[in-house]
Amino acid sequence: MASEDDSVLPQVVINAFRNSVTSMLNPRKVLQLSASNLLVFQAQSSEQLVDIDSLNDLNGGEAFDLIWADLPLGKRPSVTVGTDDSDRRKFPGNWAMLFDTIQYLSNTGIGFFIVEPHGFGTNQGQKFTNILSKSGFTISGIFNAPKGTLEPETALTPVIVAISRSEVDRIFVAELATAEQSDSIGFNFTSEEETSTLEYGMYIEQGSFLGFPQLKAALQIARLETQYHQFERSRLGDIAAEITAVRSGEQHTDKSNSVYIPKLGNSAVLSNLEKTTIKHQNYFQVVLNEHVFNEYVASFFQSAVGQLVIKSLSTGSFIAHINKSDIENAVIALPSITQQNAIVDTHNRLEHLREAIDLLDHEISLNPTSMNHIQQQLDSMLKAVNSLSEPDRIRGIVREGESKRREFKETLSLDVKKQTKEKYIETSALKTVVALLNSDGGTLLIGVADNGLIPGIDHEIVKFHKGNTDNFLKHLKNVLKNRVGEEHYPYFDYQLVSVDEKHILEIECRQAEDPCYLDGSEFYVRTNPATDKLEGPKLVEYVRHRFQS
Repeated sequence: MASEDDSVLPQVVINAFRNSVTSMLNPRKVLQLSASNLLVFQAQSSEQLVDIDSLNDLNGGEAFDLIWADLPLGKRPSVTVGTDDSDRRKFPGNWAMLFDTIQYLSNTGIGFFIVEPHGFGTNQGQKFTNILSKSGFTISGIFNAPKGTLEPETALTPVIVAISRSEVDRIFVAELATAEQSDSIGFNFTSEEETSTLEYGMYIEQGSFLGFPQLKAALQIARLETQYHQFERSRLGDIAAEITAVRSGEQHTDKSNSVYIPKLGNSAVLSNLEKTTIKHQNYFQVVLNEHVFNEYVASFFQSAVGQLVIKSLSTGSFIAHINKSDIENAVIALPSITQQNAIVDTHNRLEHLREAIDLLDHEISLNPTSMNHIQQQLDSMLKAVNSLSEPDRIRGIVREGESKRREFKETLSLDVKKQTKEKYIETSALKTVVALLNSDGGTLLIGVADNGLIPGIDHEIVKFHKGNTDNFLKHLKNVLKNRVGEEHYPYFDYQLVSVDEKHILEIECRQAEDPCYLDGSEFYVRTNPATDKLEGPKLVEYVRHRFQS
């Protein structure tokens, strides 16, 4: 068994995925094409494997049930691709190599190819996908390779695209992160299992993939729509009156209600032309329609979700850049114009608060005799900020969704359908606590549904604890003491947080220094985003690696 550190090494992760897929498919004949100096798929000796560096090494008429192909990214020059004269177009050389390689697939075969981060999510990629379709091929899966896969040669993180002759209307997408998780992804993909998460695989519509950053941003915006019904998902192209760029040396004309998006994605999105810090030729000017406030859009792109969107816009193999079509497809969470103004007003107040804090800092440096007065002001500020920020922090956790270090439960012990107190529901929550302690730590939120809604646990508190939160917390403490063990108290904290006047129970767990057993006998660990029970040799091996002195 690999150690915890080894299990996240890019090559170990990809090998786990490859082994899982190969085991599930049990192919009769496998092709390994190593046409790049950046090898991701390691050749594995077997009677079924044909290992080559070029398609020229193959005999005509051969067919393979499984292909693993390392292709050079962004290879130039462009090559004409297509079987129909009316559709023949020029594409990057590595795409042309991919097209030639898939011709060697058997009727039931599938091929896995290393391609650029956007896969075929660009406009050019959509044209290539159409040619694939007309030629009888379909993209059936897209997998984000682990960060660092191509280092030290490049920091670029490629994707693995699965292509087959089978006609499918959805694409299976997932992120490869650890060896154990990638093994499960290989199983889920080949057996068409869906988990509705990127951690273990989910389905999206054909033609909708624009890159993993944009996909993750879209998922978080969808959760925003669930939490705040007044938010709507909009394309920037649909709310823009015009999108323009200027040539080298030229200047943008100042137009009202505009935002300025940097082409290279390194500078901030601005709502004021006078605040641009780089040459105008490096910005797109986006003039917004009357239903959108430019300062809100600039503020949105400063948020965590907005930063994901900006990251998702960058295209190119090695030098990331943003083009007009990328901006048109950018997704933004858009509330009403009234709420936009309120958000901007709040943002401006925070800016003023930062200025006030800087002034206080300057004042105490020059006039330490006023320290008591300044401390009172700071205490007042911190108290106000903390009371306002907790609900937003919880909403942010919910938007990110479940993962190895996050899980949501709707109740602690209430069966929502039967409206009865059930021990198995309480046990499920405790399993998660134990698993987090035995793994990398993390957060359990109780009062949050799987779909991102936040119903809270107030009904449960009223029904089983006479509406008294102290009684509820006392019950929780007794349950943790009796079933998890008070010796593990140093490794977790819990609190009730009010979100939209609803109570959420947050249990924050840290890595335990000693193994933790539920009821003194059952051992659990976290695997994205599930809780698994370990027994026998697997338990012994895990404890030896995880808790070794």
